[in-house]
Amino acid sequence: MRALSGPAKAVTRLLATLTGILAVTYFTSTAATAGITHFDTQATDGGNVSRCHTSSMSSAARTQADNAFNYAGSVLSAASGWTKHTSCDVAISDGTPRTDTAFFEGWRDGSYGEAHCAYQWPNDGSGNVGECDQSQAWLNVEAIARDTGSKVAAGIREVACHEFGHTLGFIGDYTLDRPPGGIDQVDCMHSDGALLQGSNGTAIANYSPHHIADFNAYYD
Repeated sequence: MRALSGPAKAVTRLLATLTGILAVTYFTSTAATAGITHFDTQATDGGNVSRCHTSSMSSAARTQADNAFNYAGSVLSAASGWTKHTSCDVAISDGTPRTDTAFFEGWRDGSYGEAHCAYQWPNDGSGNVGECDQSQAWLNVEAIARDTGSKVAAGIREVACHEFGHTLGFIGDYTLDRPPGGIDQVDCMHSDGALLQGSNGTAIANYSPHHIADFNAYYD
């Protein structure tokens, strides 16, 4: 989840304390392969990575989600393929969602975006028990536009990179000054609230060599 910063963040925390309405979902870390850190091995079932846009997505949100997905496909070589589905199957009650990540646009209290696992594999003999079969990634375009002004496209791109990264297994539990792998490995998975903290106010919309190596090492 990419949380808000500053006064808005403080107010949100107060409201959450008083009313209990703010639900924040993180992927939890499981025992990882030796040498792999800040990575959730249960976040996806690997193989071909697919995504779709729900009808809630605006044109701007679709474009930046596509950019995030296409970028990931260009650097994460261990996945066997990267596929865009033209329709979204989010009917998880039947136990057979067909798309790995479904993108939504909508308001999320206290955050620019959110990602969570909507359906985990049961113990059905497939060997994927506990792994996430479908994640949902939310983009709060209204809040992003409010706080980035004329740079809204860059803001959406950064949040899309962050939330999609969670669905791939990147935990994102660090601040800009303490990224895993060293200070030169800042990427979109940082948990600082403010957007567009790249050089000259640009988006941070890439994955670090540390994260790329973790994903490729686990799924190779």
